[in-house]
Amino acid sequence: MGRALGAATFTDPYGFDSPLFGCMCELFAARFAPSTLDDCFARIQSAGLNVHSPSAIFLPIESDVAQGIFNLHYERLLSGVCRSFRFVPAMSDVLISEMNAESLVIVSEFLDAARSACTVTAEPERNRFQIAGPELFTEMLLTPISQFHMEVVLHFRTLRRYVDLVDGDTSRLYSRPLASSSFSAFLEGWVTSQLGIPQNAGIDAKTIVAVI
Repeated sequence: MGRALGAATFTDPYGFDSPLFGCMCELFAARFAPSTLDDCFARIQSAGLNVHSPSAIFLPIESDVAQGIFNLHYERLLSGVCRSFRFVPAMSDVLISEMNAESLVIVSEFLDAARSACTVTAEPERNRFQIAGPELFTEMLLTPISQFHMEVVLHFRTLRRYVDLVDGDTSRLYSRPLASSSFSAFLEGWVTSQLGIPQNAGIDAKTIVAVI
């Protein structure tokens, strides 16, 4: 059986109230494709289309890294990101270029209501995570969450190699992430933290690998 998670909290600096998380969520939302706004509005306005029908996104995990990622309780992070998915002020100019302000308010109100109904479930027996929510919400979420998931898995694969190199003794490692964006910096830092790799600790006599 999977384990369902609602809202969750983390300790700083990767908690849901942290500035890093907030900045990452803004960049996450910016990955939504504005060109689909007209279609979203038309479906919300159409009485013949039920945009609230139950739907789901499945995020697969390759078998060779599945157990390690499930051990991170990654579903908590997914839950926080999905429940934070909304249009932010920095996106206004781009969004309004695709539709008028009144229509945008209607789509934004739908998104705000739908994200509160989102649930995330870990399904270890199927090597995947399920994100369930209203149909239109999952369609709007699909592109950014797919990119998010691919990057988390990539960071996990890279960092796990270093952990394996020291036979799991993460005290012999330290990390100084040099990601190109706040989005990537948060994800790399979160995986690093969950794996127990010290960050910005410096090199001492027992350090054998610096994860840069």
